[in-house]
Amino acid sequence: MWQSIVAVALLPALGVAQNQAPSASLQGDLLRPSFQVLTEKQSLHQGATERAVLLISLGKDPIVSPRESSRALVPLKIEFEPSEGISVSSISFPLDERLPFTLQMRREPETPHASLNPPADIPRVDHTGKLPPPEMTRLAAQGTRIAVFSPTFPVRCKVKISKDAPVGPHQLHGKVWYQPIRSDGVFPPQQMEIVVPITVVGRGVAVRNNVDYARINGSNSRENRDLIWLILLAPILIPLSILAAIVGMDC
Repeated sequence: MWQSIVAVALLPALGVAQNQAPSASLQGDLLRPSFQVLTEKQSLHQGATERAVLLISLGKDPIVSPRESSRALVPLKIEFEPSEGISVSSISFPLDERLPFTLQMRREPETPHASLNPPADIPRVDHTGKLPPPEMTRLAAQGTRIAVFSPTFPVRCKVKISKDAPVGPHQLHGKVWYQPIRSDGVFPPQQMEIVVPITVVGRGVAVRNNVDYARINGSNSRENRDLIWLILLAPILIPLSILAAIVGMDC
């Protein structure tokens, strides 16, 4: 029965992966973005630098790569706010690919999207996690090859704990700026806030390895993508399993 539940939950994800032809619609809802942060260790020592991976899912449309240099687009960008003796460095993105986009462009005069820097009025995700209804923007670059990402991808980084960082739980706050793109237009730049829970312990305290982090680093690319989807879909799968148990379904 577990196979049936997982199959039902994963059908939308599989449909996204198989649907390579961008929609011709210029308006539509963007899927709610989500993320999961995994550190190499469950707790981090004072004075240590540990590896971490940020699993991000930004809907169903390709995302403009951070390596895209077009001034008419907003590339993916991740920044973390300074915290109490905790910092993030060595942010590493996966390889992108350049895809041809035939966009019937209409460059708008001096829009806030014309800079590489994220605009100040980027639409925000509200407290319910719902994005405002997006509108597609025409862009002027016919037959251009643009560097993009799959909307679900891992980002690797390092988390550094200073020697003087207070022992105990911390929250590291950051933001992700991104812009979905389709063959006939681009959505306005979007923003997602992320919170990374960090537990700092003294140097002599024993810590455990993070099993999920080890699985991701030991998986091949296809297993990696499957694991990312399962982690991101956990909030759906867990309630389904509870419901199945309540109604007496054999899992």
